[in-house]
Amino acid sequence: STQSRSSAASDVYKRQDKIRSILSELSFEFPHYVNLDWRLDVKLASRCMYDQLTPTFILKLETMEQNKTQIKYLQTDFNNLRHMHQLLSSALNEIKTTYAHRVRRNV
Repeated sequence: STQSRSSAASDVYKRQDKIRSILSELSFEFPHYVNLDWRLDVKLASRCMYDQLTPTFILKLETMEQNKTQIKYLQTDFNNLRHMHQLLSSALNEIKTTYAHRVRRNV
């Protein structure tokens, strides 16, 4: 069992360059962040409701993919924006773990 593990590990290390080239060919090219502008719109009242307070965030997200800038407009409320912030923060914290460093170094 230990011998088969060590032989498998040595095979992987021998073919490491080929594995990396295959993985780079199979990997996806994701858009890269360029800029984020935001605006807070607050609806104070409408015809039927005078004391209505509805905050809305409008985000302008600029990304770059294959040397082309793409602009996307997003509209959200505070609760969804807070949830996105929590998810992105947890993803950043996950990248900082030692396991993620080991995976990046070996792949």
